[in-house]
Amino acid sequence: MTTQTTSLFVYGTLKRGHRLNSILGGGSTLIYPAITLLNNYDLQGYADAFPIMTLTEEGEGYRVLGELYSVMPSVMDRVNSIEGGAGYIPYIVDVRPMDSNEKRVEQAITFIYPNTDKHMSLSPIISTKMSDITGEVKVWA
Repeated sequence: MTTQTTSLFVYGTLKRGHRLNSILGGGSTLIYPAITLLNNYDLQGYADAFPIMTLTEEGEGYRVLGELYSVMPSVMDRVNSIEGGAGYIPYIVDVRPMDSNEKRVEQAITFIYPNTDKHMSLSPIISTKMSDITGEVKVWA
């Protein structure tokens, strides 16, 4: 009997080396560093503590760099609890490997912030131009 896994795209504190990555332990596998296929997103820092990803008008935002994981249902339950409790909502995003020679596209769940309040303490994350990527890219380091 095989267990169904979920593809999960992470771009902030759940990435390797960041403070919430341990939530992915015991039932996840890093597939590859990934980037969103479309530039329909913005990434901003909240109180210099973590990033929030929001939707923009089509083509008016940035591509976001992160990591693609395959996660077991128990891990996805933990992620849903943490992210949902913080106000994020699940969203399906198309991603591809960062390796510019690899063109496959996969759908994954990520978590976006539904809206930003003008009273939130947001700081811009500087975009960068990568020679092998079309459009500008944002990454939370």
